[in-house]
Amino acid sequence: MTMKLPQLTAKIWPEDELFVAICCELGTVSQGSSEQEAFDNLLAATGLFLEDADPIEIDERLRENGVHLDQEVRLFEMQA
Repeated sequence: MTMKLPQLTAKIWPEDELFVAICCELGTVSQGSSEQEAFDNLLAATGLFLEDADPIEIDERLRENGVHLDQEVRLFEMQA
């Protein structure tokens, strides 16, 4: 399935002995022992969210964070 999304932003900061990462537009969060690990884990978490989330929920999260898509969110099934 494919979806047109805006560029997503990650914020990463140290917290205790870990690094925390958040996708500002979708609200997905992860952590890691380094900045790179936190970022990689965030990519994985965001990817899993996008695979399973309803397009309406994705659109709502984006709008809550000030991102308005130019067109409706639509999913397309790809066949090999």
